[in-house]
Amino acid sequence: MGESLSRFSMETVGTISSEIPMGYRFLPTDEELVTYYLHNKVFLRPLPAVPIQEIDARDFYSNPPDNLVISSKREREYFFFIQDENRGGNIREIEDGRGFWKSSEDEIPIYDRDGNIFAFKIYWTYFTHSAKTKRARKTHWRMQVYRLPVHCYKEQKLVLGRVKRNMDG
Repeated sequence: MGESLSRFSMETVGTISSEIPMGYRFLPTDEELVTYYLHNKVFLRPLPAVPIQEIDARDFYSNPPDNLVISSKREREYFFFIQDENRGGNIREIEDGRGFWKSSEDEIPIYDRDGNIFAFKIYWTYFTHSAKTKRARKTHWRMQVYRLPVHCYKEQKLVLGRVKRNMDG
């Protein structure tokens, strides 16, 4: 599973990089990610660019972050549209027990310029080993997951994940 997913990511990143002008850095704010990407994707509107790959939640959460991204000294942020399973809970264990994502449990509202809530964000940290052991160690991988309010979704919930590899890793 991880090998084919990595190959898919390489092909996708190659396609994405050929569409982005040389020297371009994709550094969107929370509001820009939600407004121009997540909102447009959920409501089937065109996206301004395609630097975000789509992945099923089962595939995303069954792989450690190293298998999901292309290693680069220059890039430290990666973006994914994740078809969420609405699994809930604050821990998402990687399939083979190599690690798990743990949330801060606090869902933070994101406000528009008029002070209205138009999305939510939750922070996740990746740990090595199983959540069921005392050997679990925090890694340098962090993730912010953005979602729209529940009434915006008709069927399957789509979220946007911003995965970051901190400098200490």
